[in-house]
Amino acid sequence: MNRRPRPRRKTRSSAPPPLVEVDIHDLASDGRGVGRLPGGKALFVAGALPGDRVRVRIERQGKSFDAGVAVARLDDGPGRVPSPCAISEACGGCALIAWNPALQHAWKTERIGRALIHIARIESPPLEPLLAGEPLGYRTRADVRLRLHDGVAEVGFLASGTHRMVPLPPDGCAVLVPALNRLLDPLRELLPQLEGGIRLPKVRIESDGAGRCRAVFKTLEPLSRVDQTTLIAWGEGLNVGIALSSGEVFRPVAFADTVEGCVLSPPPGAFRQANQGLNPELVRLALDGLDLKSGDRVLEAFAGSGNLTLPLIARLARLGGGAVTAVDWVAPAVAQLAEAAQGLGEGVGLSAQPCDLEDGAAVAALWGQGPWDALLLDPPREGAKTLLTHLKDRPDRPGRVVMISCHPESMARDAAMLIEAGYRIDKVVPVDMFPMTPHVESVSVWQRVNP
Repeated sequence: MNRRPRPRRKTRSSAPPPLVEVDIHDLASDGRGVGRLPGGKALFVAGALPGDRVRVRIERQGKSFDAGVAVARLDDGPGRVPSPCAISEACGGCALIAWNPALQHAWKTERIGRALIHIARIESPPLEPLLAGEPLGYRTRADVRLRLHDGVAEVGFLASGTHRMVPLPPDGCAVLVPALNRLLDPLRELLPQLEGGIRLPKVRIESDGAGRCRAVFKTLEPLSRVDQTTLIAWGEGLNVGIALSSGEVFRPVAFADTVEGCVLSPPPGAFRQANQGLNPELVRLALDGLDLKSGDRVLEAFAGSGNLTLPLIARLARLGGGAVTAVDWVAPAVAQLAEAAQGLGEGVGLSAQPCDLEDGAAVAALWGQGPWDALLLDPPREGAKTLLTHLKDRPDRPGRVVMISCHPESMARDAAMLIEAGYRIDKVVPVDMFPMTPHVESVSVWQRVNP
């Protein structure tokens, strides 16, 4: 039997990627510059800012857009300023660090407004002025990479969108709080002391409001007893807490953030806001938006380990009492929340429950526990589609809703669902929790207007 001859595989071209020159007129949501090729096709350019004219190496060609990297700046845009970081272009984690902060604020506010106009179909979004804190030295949490390179210990970050490590300079990272930058040299000194140094590829370093630090190491293999002892001694010498990402705590340390008079002590590795300087203002905005009254019953979805819950309970207690149902899909976080809330608010009942908020049956059962006077939600970047899908079918749905969002486009999709469920947006406040990056949070306040 004759076989059909196989077609020859196309050989990869050895030609270098094409170079083009473009003017950058806008930013994409991920912080890349946006330009136009001669035929009008969009080109997304890493390392470029509005007003720049750049030479670009095109690395990806698609039907509707191309993507590339700026290899040379021919002209600087009017908003470009000197970067305070020596590795900002190689790292890419702070894509906007060389852009005037006032322009960053305007762009972030406009991004939220555009999302509400085009996705939620809100003609005139009630945008309030952006809330901002310190532009540098604000991050209290970072995932740092570790490696031994030609016998030299290095700490650094992965370059944006790659698996390539960029070593940090001696003066550290411009957006980390000083307490964390002071840990970088000791980490460099630690790595060669470990028998299995290459088995510790990453460490999360954190600092609390009092400057106390802890380090959560990720391990590829179990640590030897000798390495465990070395880590503990390292932590004792610096008064730093030591834990593993697997949950083992080798050296506990007092660690607490204070928000609205409440002490939050999340366990090592638990989610906590990276910008603790601005976090109290974020919480205040959210709780003010709820317009709480004595006796209110509040449902808090995506509660985590209590960043909003504990201050919420304390406020209700000051008003004379109420009830809070706090749910999250991470059961250990819910358990931590319940423990932290013990004895916090006299006259306030708390029901802390694990709940898969993407499971329709679980969400339907949750809504069946109502009614509630107010809904407070802080969903991940994917949004709260399942929770809000069930909301519109509830005749007893809450009268007030406050939504914190870390992604403008998913926030706008959730906003469209709230409008469909009979709510009106009263205000939305952009919050610059991550200066020098394209990320922006928002707090939106909603009132039920339709029965």
